[in-house]
Amino acid sequence: MNKESWKLKSVFSIVLLFLFVWSNAQEDDFFDTNYGVFLEKADSTLLNKIRIIKFSHSEGIIFPAEFADSLISRGKNAFSPDSLIIIAAEKELVNQYCKAIKKFNDRVNKETSDRLYYMNDLKALRNYEKQKRRQNRIRKKYCSKWQNDILVSDKQIIGYINEEGEKILLIKILDFREDPYDLKRLFYTSWIDGWHGWFETNVKSVHYHLKNNLITVNEEL
Repeated sequence: MNKESWKLKSVFSIVLLFLFVWSNAQEDDFFDTNYGVFLEKADSTLLNKIRIIKFSHSEGIIFPAEFADSLISRGKNAFSPDSLIIIAAEKELVNQYCKAIKKFNDRVNKETSDRLYYMNDLKALRNYEKQKRRQNRIRKKYCSKWQNDILVSDKQIIGYINEEGEKILLIKILDFREDPYDLKRLFYTSWIDGWHGWFETNVKSVHYHLKNNLITVNEEL
């Protein structure tokens, strides 16, 4: 997918998300739409197929393929992940998270630096280089904290096969130690997503690539 297509897809997704939240807010004023929340509730016929898995310090919810179909884009096929795979993925998630964040940041930083250099905006480029160094210091300082946060955070998981035939787990990491919107009550039956506020600090998404046992951030959209 080229950058133009990706941007159009992102804008379209945001618009759809906004419309979904706005329409549901007319029926239920429980959620403050200033921060935005997206809830995809599993059909009652699928509830008995949702599996709960206990990690050492948290819980995981494995949604079945029939439910995942509503969350993945065209060209991808959902599958129901095995519990043993989820246990392995959770371990790698903790071990690889900081490395995955660095890889993602490095890619974004290179694209931004190249763009500023191409625009000949040397002042902005120097400032951005300072920002990158600060970003690296923060990552090194807080890596162990992030790993601990992941350990105690609950996870929602769906599985799918991408267009290249690779099996992927999409793992939503939700830290409910602070739960101002009482979302934990919906954790077991609804896919939880949103933006701003609590979602920026307490929710993360990663991908687990089964073939090479790899955790990535925003590399499989």
